[in-house]
Amino acid sequence: MFAASTHSIVANMAQAAFQQIVITTTLKAPLKTVWNCYTHPIHIIHWNNASEDWHTTFAEADMRQGGKFLSRMEAKDGSAGFDFTGTYTQVKPHSILAYELADSRKVEVLFEETTKDIAVTVTFDAENENPIDMQKAGWYTILSNFKAYTENPATRNMLHFDVKIECAIEMVFAKMFEKKTYNAWAGVFEQGSTFKGDWQRGSQMHFVYADEDEEEQGLIAKVRENIPNRFISLEYIGLVQNSQEVFEGEDVEDWEGALENYSFRAKENATIVSVDLDSTEDFVPFLKSTWPKALAKLKELCEE
Repeated sequence: MFAASTHSIVANMAQAAFQQIVITTTLKAPLKTVWNCYTHPIHIIHWNNASEDWHTTFAEADMRQGGKFLSRMEAKDGSAGFDFTGTYTQVKPHSILAYELADSRKVEVLFEETTKDIAVTVTFDAENENPIDMQKAGWYTILSNFKAYTENPATRNMLHFDVKIECAIEMVFAKMFEKKTYNAWAGVFEQGSTFKGDWQRGSQMHFVYADEDEEEQGLIAKVRENIPNRFISLEYIGLVQNSQEVFEGEDVEDWEGALENYSFRAKENATIVSVDLDSTEDFVPFLKSTWPKALAKLKELCEE
């Protein structure tokens, strides 16, 4: 009894030692859009960074009271990284999101609809290692990134595709990224499609095909994250034009920074493969017609 009481007192003292910080912003977007962009992992990885040299490579969220969340924060040069984790203590869609971090600090996010906009207010317990002003600036930068991302949907066309495959995750993951089977399902997009690279996190990949003049055309991507049998994230950084790497120009700007993410989830004795990607406006019709066919081909390869 004494030990338990002592533990409670110490915990309360630690909690009391945290200083609360409040930051807020307003957004001109529908409340549903604001909530979805703030809470859905496929959106979080686009805006969740406190400086230009960091990014979130992976995120997951079990959106319910008692559910866990994780955001993998990485320096873009690969020199450092950490998991930002916690547990949701209150989830009221389109209204309140509260959670407790792994170090017992608490965060509350309020979403309030006004006559003109949506106010988002974040109240968080500051940690004791870094200056308060630095922490406030970092959290505000993240909130500002969220505002910019949410208010400018025209800058991206996010597409989602999925397929259920009656095979174990390990087999599906292997079939999707091994050269021979990759060439088979990716050939749906362009005959002769293949990749050059090793899929390792931080490495560069070429996704190419040969045109009628035997010149390679395609896209260049950096592997932002590779969690075997779970998640791969690509960020497009350039083009292959006439067998040459191109990293500047209007064509590159159209694709630069676009993400393409592959997620794998077990469901009973099957695997759900989800593909979420950013696309330029011109390519939306093509991708909407070809990705379902490509995933159907992957399903065929795995189940045969």
